[in-house]
Amino acid sequence: MSKQNTFDKKRPFAFGLILLWAGCAFGQAPVDLPPQTLTRSDISTNPISILPTLGEGRNFFDVNAFANAVFDTNAPIFQNGTYQGITGQTGVGFELGGGVTASRITPTAQFLLGYTGGFRDYSTQSYPSGSNHNLSLYATKILARRWTLNVGGNAGIFFNGGNAYQVSSSLTSTNLGQGVVLNPFSQNTKYASASVSLSYQQSLRWSYTIGGDFFLSRYYGFGSFGSTGGDGTGSVTYRLTRVTSLSGSYSHSYYGYQNAAGSSGVDSVFATLSHDFRRAHWRVGASGGVARVNSQGAYFIPGFLPSSINQQLTSVITQGTYKTTSTLPSFQGSASRTWKRSALTVAGGQSINSGNGIYLTSRNLFLSGFYSMAYRNSSLSFGGTFSRLSSIANTISTAYESSGSDVSYYRKLTRYFGVSAHYDLTYYSNIGSVGGRIDNRVSFGLTFNSSDIPFSYF
Repeated sequence: MSKQNTFDKKRPFAFGLILLWAGCAFGQAPVDLPPQTLTRSDISTNPISILPTLGEGRNFFDVNAFANAVFDTNAPIFQNGTYQGITGQTGVGFELGGGVTASRITPTAQFLLGYTGGFRDYSTQSYPSGSNHNLSLYATKILARRWTLNVGGNAGIFFNGGNAYQVSSSLTSTNLGQGVVLNPFSQNTKYASASVSLSYQQSLRWSYTIGGDFFLSRYYGFGSFGSTGGDGTGSVTYRLTRVTSLSGSYSHSYYGYQNAAGSSGVDSVFATLSHDFRRAHWRVGASGGVARVNSQGAYFIPGFLPSSINQQLTSVITQGTYKTTSTLPSFQGSASRTWKRSALTVAGGQSINSGNGIYLTSRNLFLSGFYSMAYRNSSLSFGGTFSRLSSIANTISTAYESSGSDVSYYRKLTRYFGVSAHYDLTYYSNIGSVGGRIDNRVSFGLTFNSSDIPFSYF
């Protein structure tokens, strides 16, 4: 087999899952092919939990379980001299769950699979009980000397909010920074996404990729409109050096909303520059271009809402039919670094996404990052995220912001058992004078892990 058809055995891979907001991440590239920083197949939006160096060997399988005590509080935000949103609430309960992580790597293929789920029960009426689930997978296969197929997917349920990380979004799609877009008024968010692409390597310098994505979101509560969409992309990549590549892409995306609330078509052209600092173990990428968005539909605030909330929303949201055309810049940058026992990833930019159910098709300004470190018997993780949505479909006079941070610590007590502690902070801005709150969640408890390695959850 030629050198072009083998995986770089020196390059570590990364894969894991998180407790409430799971996903998968990876780093792989055939030798002598252009750097694959932020390719189509990087469809995951969440941080890793098992560090790259922990999954030693070509095959890996792990089963884990946890039992946690949970303490939640939320408080209305203070704005314009008054407290906005609902009255502060407190919830106390427990959480039971577990997951599976598996990988299989051969000279011509790679397969990664992860599932995590849990049920959270509160003893206080102010917080409803419910479950979280996430299933993630990724597969790549070298079909022939010049052909490579990539397939990936992610689906699950966010319960009672949380922080969704947009650190691995595709740069070759208009679905930049899409991620899991949470709704501040929804008890849970259901989401699904899938990606498939086919690449052809004409020479050591030239390669071509075609592919498509599917994405779906559904919200429970407050009359929000779920969305279903997809995109198709074609790109051409030119390898400037062994570690630097430049590509140009065209993509068309579509978003459709429930209850005939409308639809949007997005046409984008953009260029991507990526570089791999092999000695320093840094991978960086930047993308820039322009997106033209055509939106049309009819937006009406649901009539079953309390009259006081309805009146407050009508002061900032224009009801009725809409038909808009917008031309916007779209850009994104990302950098990642892997050490022997730790990993760092940061990303930011401006993208077009499907909105959060109240804001329909939106311009999304986002920034995310996380850092994880692991030792023989312990691990520590940090994460942070920020998002600012501005509707470019239905007219809303204010932007919507959300941000959050997470800290996680794990300590192994025996070969299979350990203890963990987690802290999550999430901020939701108000929409006009409705909503807006700050959530805090503390959880701690026992964990079981079938592999003799420490792992970390956000």
